[in-house]
Amino acid sequence: MHKNSGVVAAAAVLMGLLTIAATPAGMAPLPAQYLHDGTFRSPDGWFEIHVPMRYEWFEMRAVDGNADPRWPDAVNSTVAWLARDPKTFDDLVVMESYTPGADVISEAYATAFEEQTREAVKPEVMSDFSAELLTFGGERSLHYRYRLTGSTRPPIYRFGYVIGMATKVMLSTSEAKPTEPKRLIQSAISVRWLKES
Repeated sequence: MHKNSGVVAAAAVLMGLLTIAATPAGMAPLPAQYLHDGTFRSPDGWFEIHVPMRYEWFEMRAVDGNADPRWPDAVNSTVAWLARDPKTFDDLVVMESYTPGADVISEAYATAFEEQTREAVKPEVMSDFSAELLTFGGERSLHYRYRLTGSTRPPIYRFGYVIGMATKVMLSTSEAKPTEPKRLIQSAISVRWLKES
């Protein structure tokens, strides 16, 4: 449970750091060797994902303590990247976590994910949470959405997918309107595992 809450907390912090700057705070441009025609291949070789070719990519430099930002391990279990359209600033947060012995995503996982997310986003308030279990690329997945209300800005709607077992890929984005963007589902469907866990 502790490792999962770290992933959720890291996701909440990462979403909060997104700005309209050239390079978002706490991030660095992704080295070109991990990108090819809109396809990002994780530095540890576990998965690849496709986003529009025009998107720019950044790597989060310290998601899980002082971990290397390029691959998770059993001690520092989470790494993350941001893919962003440089004109519209539409974005997609891609996180990879590694938890040895993790089970298939289930109803129990969905319940724990909701509880941990509710805590991680405080002092903002999460409401209208919904989740469903799906299968992508042969892996059980969680599709979720919720509304996030803060005291200093209008509400936003967060949408995401969690895919995998011991190695999990989490995709998320936020919108001003309650409609899930097509880019998110297209990216979730494009996730391809390059190794078996």
